[in-house]
Amino acid sequence: VLFSRIIAASLLLGALTGNLLGLFFGVSSASLSAGYAGYQTALTAAALVYYLEPKWQNIKVILPAVLLTGLVQAAIGAAFYTICNSAITMMIGFCLGTLAVLMLDTEHTFGVKQIPVDSITSPEEYLKNHASKAAGGESDVETP
Repeated sequence: VLFSRIIAASLLLGALTGNLLGLFFGVSSASLSAGYAGYQTALTAAALVYYLEPKWQNIKVILPAVLLTGLVQAAIGAAFYTICNSAITMMIGFCLGTLAVLMLDTEHTFGVKQIPVDSITSPEEYLKNHASKAAGGESDVETP
């Protein structure tokens, strides 16, 4: 998955959403430039694009997860700032935001299907393989 334009776009949009959320909550420009608000939200967006079938309707799952990640990160950062005088958040926001969505039954709740773990490839490869199956061709990916 080294060269996925879809994942690159999700990283960009996740970081943009996180930074906008940070601006809304009054995060300083120095903290925004350091990646405080955008890094974990970008990772959440990319992870969900990777694990969900690549469709435009996934935005109804990804956007709330990105916002959840930003809010969890802000809350934990505020708690650490109170305790340690530093806004250390590590990867807790990303882990909680992404796992919360992946543990949901997204197919029945949102109509968004998760890709089985043994079939995960890049989003482009997934689309290419499923387009060839729909056209009656064989896929390059072996399924057990």
